[in-house]
Amino acid sequence: MAGSSKSRKKTEKAAATAGAKNRTKEEEETQADEGSLTDHLDRAEAAVERNHASTLELHGQWRTQLLRMSYLVMVVTLHIAQTPSRACIMDIKVSVSGGLSQLFDSRDRSCMHACM
Repeated sequence: MAGSSKSRKKTEKAAATAGAKNRTKEEEETQADEGSLTDHLDRAEAAVERNHASTLELHGQWRTQLLRMSYLVMVVTLHIAQTPSRACIMDIKVSVSGGLSQLFDSRDRSCMHACM
């Protein structure tokens, strides 16, 4: 019996050691899983921050470009609006110096319509 109790103690000791090793492996795996999960979350947060920063930069560039385009549209609009006015003013000056009857009797009344 002494031999069987020794083997049983060895078996129990081996089982306890194996159980401790299994628990240690499980704990290590759990810690590794938590570590990898934390790493994944950190990488995801970093990616979101990079995307947010690039979106803000792109938005600023887009607004600047739209502002430049609006300046160009205003300049072109003012230039186009100024041309008929200048022609009408010249016609009025000619008409005043030559008499108002020329302005109203002329066949080209496009200037009068454009001025009104």
